Amino acid sequence: METTYNYEEVTSNNSQELDLLAIPNTDLWLSNIQHTFQGICSAPIPVFSGSLKGDSALNVGAAPLKWDDGALHEVYVPMGLATEIRNTVRFADGRLPHEEEVEACMVIVHMILARDGSNLDGEYKDFGKTIPAKIFNRLLGKLSRRTTGAQLATAKQLIDALELAGIIKVDRSYCPGEYSYSYSITEDLQKRARVHVPLKEADGYRMWSRQQMFNELSSALLWSYPHYTLPDLVQVKAIAVQLDANKIMRKGKRCVYALTNKSKRAMEYWVARRANDRHSVRILDEDIEQYQRMLKSGLPVPHDSALCPRVTDGFNRMASWIRELILIDGEVTCELDFNGLHPHMLYGLFKEELPMNEREYFENVLNATGDIHSGVAAELIRLGIAKDLRKKGKITSMAIADVRGYVKKEHLAYFNRRSASMNNKEIHQVYKRMPEFMALVKKTKLGYNGHKGTSKLLFALEVDLMTEIIRRFYAAGIHFIYVYDALVVAQSRVAEAASIMNAVAADLGLLTRVKQSQSLPSAFAA
Repeated sequence: METTYNYEEVTSNNSQELDLLAIPNTDLWLSNIQHTFQGICSAPIPVFSGSLKGDSALNVGAAPLKWDDGALHEVYVPMGLATEIRNTVRFADGRLPHEEEVEACMVIVHMILARDGSNLDGEYKDFGKTIPAKIFNRLLGKLSRRTTGAQLATAKQLIDALELAGIIKVDRSYCPGEYSYSYSITEDLQKRARVHVPLKEADGYRMWSRQQMFNELSSALLWSYPHYTLPDLVQVKAIAVQLDANKIMRKGKRCVYALTNKSKRAMEYWVARRANDRHSVRILDEDIEQYQRMLKSGLPVPHDSALCPRVTDGFNRMASWIRELILIDGEVTCELDFNGLHPHMLYGLFKEELPMNEREYFENVLNATGDIHSGVAAELIRLGIAKDLRKKGKITSMAIADVRGYVKKEHLAYFNRRSASMNNKEIHQVYKRMPEFMALVKKTKLGYNGHKGTSKLLFALEVDLMTEIIRRFYAAGIHFIYVYDALVVAQSRVAEAASIMNAVAADLGLLTRVKQSQSLPSAFAA
């Protein structure tokens, strides 16, 4: 018997929402709910106890890939920066910087400029790049002069001296839990070509603390690594030529894949194009260079960040088109991820506190087909909001596929926004029909971390979900590549892996199920 849902039952109730938001002790509440998905627990994965020195168990061609020691050994900075620091930087007492302090200043500039994931804890905003002070202190605080043993200037003293010398600019706007100081380099330095400069500090500059390296996820990754076969540079460059020629569709999006072959003029053209639409231009030279650096400097040890429980390694930071060339157990791979994981996690978390009409709206309308992106898209069309999206140029047609593409993109960030910003988004016209659900979502933004409390909560839930899945992969002998909320497995293990992922989601009360990506784009065929 078909259920007819009464849309008029669900309406916005601002007074009810405000009452829910007024619940005290938000931080305690967040702390209590962020591990809701730890309710089930398969046998834990043994902590990795092997060696992480010298060569790893991975080969590229016939050559072994060594381990990266987790330290920064070279910087990518404007040409002539070291000379500029020596000539212009002075400390408060008037003294010149020691050579070790010149090097530390170069590390700071590198961190401000780094956009390749080498600084895991930074975040960009309009002025520049926000970097918490504890990240600078972690990198620079324990260094001492090699020659005399005297203590180097502190990170704060180095930053102040760089600012006074006109090398960097600092925005000291600060709000606990909202944003930290942000940094940028001056316009003159921005115009200079950049070069890789090796660092002299023997131990390098530590990018994360050793205590953050070993947990179940990282141990399982170290168990999987020996079963990967990595492409060599010849293979990677051959695929880059195909991508550049075909401009193929990838993951439902048309993207220009540009190979400049080191042409300065071509690079400037594509960088300018990407500045206007960063989602539709991919400069392949940058991806190849990043892969080349990993082959040279070594395989990063998987680790979590000081600010995020997600585990980062060399493969989830890798360009997806290169990652897709990796074989697992000698086989082509397939990526598995959940449909609309974040809205489903929030709904699963708060479901028991919601009235029946809101549950019915989510389950029988938004998720009626098992695809929440399509469900929200259908509601945008039904409510007439899709017409406004088309007028604004945010979608190209009223077809459900086009509207779904817009919704999928919005779902990536919608719940992580500030409350006022959420209210201004078109999909809010759909979600505001679940006022108690939205009140609970907005309550996650009222703790010490502000609106970032939502993303911290989602990441914690996501990591617990993926940890349980990977425990079952480990028990079943399924090797994998971890890409945050997705897992890549060998083609022959796809059905078994998807079944495990769906079983874990069901055990945790989530309605989402796995959707399967194709193994390799046709342009990659041999």
